[in-house]
Amino acid sequence: MSQIRKRLTYANVMSSIAVFLVLGGGAAFAALGKNTVGTRQLQPNSVNRGILARNSVYPGKINLEAVKAGRIAKNAIARDRLRNGIVSTDKLQDDAVTTGKLANFAVSQAKLTPSSVGAPQLKGLVTRTNSVAINAGTSNATNVSCLSGERIISAGTHWSASEDDLETNYVQIVGNTAIGRGNNHTAAQKTFFVDAYCLQE
Repeated sequence: MSQIRKRLTYANVMSSIAVFLVLGGGAAFAALGKNTVGTRQLQPNSVNRGILARNSVYPGKINLEAVKAGRIAKNAIARDRLRNGIVSTDKLQDDAVTTGKLANFAVSQAKLTPSSVGAPQLKGLVTRTNSVAINAGTSNATNVSCLSGERIISAGTHWSASEDDLETNYVQIVGNTAIGRGNNHTAAQKTFFVDAYCLQE
């Protein structure tokens, strides 16, 4: 008995306890079978961001309308993430489109109502026109420029006859000149006109 007491040091006792706990704990862990820890076994707030594996949360795991506006970081949605046509008129705030957001020559005559531009706005505005005859089944281009002391603000085209098979390919402004090209798909020669709207300065 005295020999046993001599061997019962603090270190021996603590080592024995440690071995007992490891063996007991191992048996306890072994008792947990596969898929035995489920939602009921998880404590509230027990799964934090540090526990989630990278790319573990994907769209199929997110409820509909689960991500609210307050959860989106500022400047998080880039332009290339917006679907084409997603920004409609009712999504724009009043006075949201200012003059600085309009491209030069973006507002054409076709976008103006008869009453939207009155006499004060038209003061000093003149129309310069040039034309070209286009044979049946062909296309051609012509241009017209504003004069010295004038600044082109818009451009347009028209035909000598209005028919569905007359097609205007384009009209564009280069410098102080309007350039237009027309296709004549009719069976007769037609006259194609290019108009430059010039503001006298």
